[in-house]
Amino acid sequence: MNKFVDFIYKNQAFIYKAFLFVITVWLIVYLFPEGSQFKYEVTKGKPWQYETLYAPFDFAIKKTDKEIKSEKEKIRKEHSPYFDYSERVVEFAEEKLKTQLEETFNDSIMNVKGVQIVKVSTTLFNALYNRGVIKPSEHFDDSQIIYIKKENEAREAVYKSLFKINDLDDYITDQVNRRGLEEFSSE
Repeated sequence: MNKFVDFIYKNQAFIYKAFLFVITVWLIVYLFPEGSQFKYEVTKGKPWQYETLYAPFDFAIKKTDKEIKSEKEKIRKEHSPYFDYSERVVEFAEEKLKTQLEETFNDSIMNVKGVQIVKVSTTLFNALYNRGVIKPSEHFDDSQIIYIKKENEAREAVYKSLFKINDLDDYITDQVNRRGLEEFSSE
């Protein structure tokens, strides 16, 4: 027993340090949570599925008006715009075409030239909506490439290949006159 007490006196500093180390490790393990959980699950290749994250503070991006203007111009020139193809608009326009044909032309006109009127109007309608009809915009060059998104696919098109709403009356009148139906023209 004397040897044991002697051993403790000789190694008192080392035993004290070891005891403090063990107590410290035990406290750290005991006081800290078992595991930290990140409350979001990030999956590569999938869009963000949670609420939008905002910084809790505001910060300024200091740029001159000239820098901002040049960046806006660069974005206008280099970006490729995407337009959504709306089936609802096409269905609505097709229904409106049918009702207007029925309201405008009485039965005697439809019997004589009815087949030709319906054929020309459906052909023009399909040609217009297959290429696309949009509002004109001064932000796009005629040669700019755009994308038309229909369901899950996007097809590439040139901006000038789409029909502009302002040009539809002239185009339809021209097509009606070419087919020999001038008498049914609205002008």
